[in-house]
Amino acid sequence: GSSGNRHDKKIDSQQNILKTIKREKYKRVQTPQVFHFQTILLAHQKTSIKNAPDDAYLLEKQGLNIKIIEGEWQNEKITFYDDYERNMKNNQYPHIGIGFDVHAFDTQSNAQDITLCGIRIPYTQTLKGHSDADVALHAITDALLGALGLRDIGTYFPPKDDKWKNKDSKVFLDFAYDKLMEKSGKIINLDITIICEAPKINDHHEKMLSKLAAYLHIPTEKISIKATTTEKKGFLGRKEGIAVQAAIMVLF
Repeated sequence: GSSGNRHDKKIDSQQNILKTIKREKYKRVQTPQVFHFQTILLAHQKTSIKNAPDDAYLLEKQGLNIKIIEGEWQNEKITFYDDYERNMKNNQYPHIGIGFDVHAFDTQSNAQDITLCGIRIPYTQTLKGHSDADVALHAITDALLGALGLRDIGTYFPPKDDKWKNKDSKVFLDFAYDKLMEKSGKIINLDITIICEAPKINDHHEKMLSKLAAYLHIPTEKISIKATTTEKKGFLGRKEGIAVQAAIMVLF
């Protein structure tokens, strides 16, 4: 059994233990190491040491005092390929996806609300679409599908298929999310921009944020919902529809 004390062993080239060393008296060090420029320059110019383990070693050998500043263990230097593999847990890598969608307002409908980010928003018009026309969820779904290397939302949910008529767009998002789970992946962050003149998105920001966090099973701190306009230019500026851009980073 182990006593639980923190010790390291000094060994020889044959892996024989030469000495037991109390770890509390030693520190692992990492870059960056910071010096006054002239000090480190002179240290390199004066030294006869070849293949020094680091810059601090040169100053140490010249008798200069070097102070240790506490760092972050997660900021581990990647020098060798094994370092890279160890840091990318379970060989998982970041992937980025981008989604974009536009829906026009339905001039033939008398409905007076829209669905955006999974919530109902009162408005003078409604958005036109085969499903519930949640333009934000559609863009997010496409971004997630893109990050997974899959095709666009229309490939899996054709608008000509009556099966998806008036369907809650969460079904589409769940499909993409399940594909991520099949890879044992996770969402790092989501960034969306809603482009329209009306309705006023900021009035519904917190509810949309909470809804997306629940849908994607991530904290609200991992999501950014921004709103902008086209300065009254183009069909969005004429209040003829809403567009959404989405960017997502996932790990798998």
